[in-house]
Amino acid sequence: MINHPKNGFTLVELMIAIAIAAILGSLAMTAYNGYVSSSRESALLQTLQSVKLVQEDRRLRLGEYVEGAYDPTNPSVSGGLASTLGWNPSDPSLEISLVAECQADGTAPECARGSGVKVTATHTQGESMCRIYNGVTTSNC
Repeated sequence: MINHPKNGFTLVELMIAIAIAAILGSLAMTAYNGYVSSSRESALLQTLQSVKLVQEDRRLRLGEYVEGAYDPTNPSVSGGLASTLGWNPSDPSLEISLVAECQADGTAPECARGSGVKVTATHTQGESMCRIYNGVTTSNC
């Protein structure tokens, strides 16, 4: 009887290869989720900076901030930031909603003179970021 060499993998070798692939896959998913989260945070911060520029322009021209909201599903809603402040995102597929609230109430939708405005940006996936602007400083909520 002639002994032929055996070709292929044993079951143990195959299980070890699958285990290594699973470990590498889980590490890759963790890194990917971190990249996605930091990308959303960057988009939130960029949106807040955009609103800050328009709010500060209004404060310099008229002495007050504006409160309102922005809903990406209905951007032209009356009383929203698009209609009251004239702010519209540069990306029409923006997945971020905004709420701007006066720190001291004035006559709606304007904030009281010398007041600040708190702007909260929320991504549709749940991440949220908040800033308070008062003409001199910017602070986290």
